[in-house]
Amino acid sequence: MKYSRQKQTVSEPLTIWYHGTNETNAASILAEGLRAGTYLGERLADALEYSGEYIFEIAIPATWRSEAGWQMTMAEPLLPSAIVAHYRLQKTPILENKELRTHVFVSNA
Repeated sequence: MKYSRQKQTVSEPLTIWYHGTNETNAASILAEGLRAGTYLGERLADALEYSGEYIFEIAIPATWRSEAGWQMTMAEPLLPSAIVAHYRLQKTPILENKELRTHVFVSNA
């Protein structure tokens, strides 16, 4: 069960965690990977809540857990080969009921 961070070779179960960031940092992550100290969230919602519109799915050993359980800080860097996917999420409504949105806000004022 060896995990090589230099070659990103894995012989143990993996899990996907998420990282969200801005455009500038996304370019750096794609080129250089994740730096030590980078936050990862266990759920996509965690990355979306605390980040920009650029989201990464990162493969890490399933044994890597944090005390908080739902988030962790990388103790050491990971190479770009740990990136499972990279998305740019834009908030473009498919359907938007502006009248209902206004009603919700007014009803809670």
